[in-house]
Amino acid sequence: MSDNKLNKYFWPQDLINWLELLVKLVLIIGALGAIYQYFDVKQEKRIKETIEQVKALNSGVLNKAQLKLVTTWDKHHNKLNDELFIISTIEKENLNQEIELLISFFNDLQSCIHYEICDACSAQSFLKSSARSFYNLYRPWLKEQEKTRPNYSSRLEEFVNNGAKCS
Repeated sequence: MSDNKLNKYFWPQDLINWLELLVKLVLIIGALGAIYQYFDVKQEKRIKETIEQVKALNSGVLNKAQLKLVTTWDKHHNKLNDELFIISTIEKENLNQEIELLISFFNDLQSCIHYEICDACSAQSFLKSSARSFYNLYRPWLKEQEKTRPNYSSRLEEFVNNGAKCS
């Protein structure tokens, strides 16, 4: 086919065809814009839900649980490297309920991320250092619990160790 015939069939030949092409281009651009906006709104909702999770951790029952744990360990700060001491202190000081609440929170947070209800990068930014500190301190006790309760803290561990690649 010659260049002349290609141009004849490729480019619109009259005003109506040009308008038709223009309308199609506008519709395509509009659709792409709508798709972008849709995902942008979904991302905003995930970030908002993540912020709600942060607020929940820093208020109410979860905040009281954290306060009790911090107060307890402040008395024993020089023995935090002794795994047997940590396990026995949890039992002696009756910290099980507080630890359970926080494990449940972090497990639920990881589920929220997994199902894309929460934003992984925001959650890591706000909560990963707290989760890591919590996990590292209670790891000996968690491992004991997992002997009778498999996957007890698996979501917490996943959050701490396998974060999303965030910029």
